[in-house]
Amino acid sequence: MILPKLGDKTQPFVRKAVDIVLQHPELLPAGFLDEMRKDAQLLDGLSPIRLAIDLLHKKIDDRVVQLGAEAYAAARTVYAVTKTPYAGAILRTAAEDLGKRFGRKPRAAVVATPAAPPEPAPSAPAPAPGSHNA
Repeated sequence: MILPKLGDKTQPFVRKAVDIVLQHPELLPAGFLDEMRKDAQLLDGLSPIRLAIDLLHKKIDDRVVQLGAEAYAAARTVYAVTKTPYAGAILRTAAEDLGKRFGRKPRAAVVATPAAPPEPAPSAPAPAPGSHNA
């Protein structure tokens, strides 16, 4: 079953429908009205919680991106230092290991298929059948 999306206009629509059914309870069975009212109340109660969680999620994502950028910048500084002549042979292996992050994959070798040799052009046109040019 495909559930309808809960957009910005959905909750006011639900509230209005509940108000209408409360004003005209004869429209639908009592059990339907009770369930609808419970669902609407639960939706109203969960919406601020969802909003708070969404906001927290965005803040966490933003912080992770910021920390990742800072950590990556620091790691690039370490890599740059390992490549300097002052680092010496001890850090050469470390520089090579770190350098693998920046390594480019070799390009696929372009295999050139030889072009078909051009057909030799006839030196003289072939005589038309029945002609006797000799």
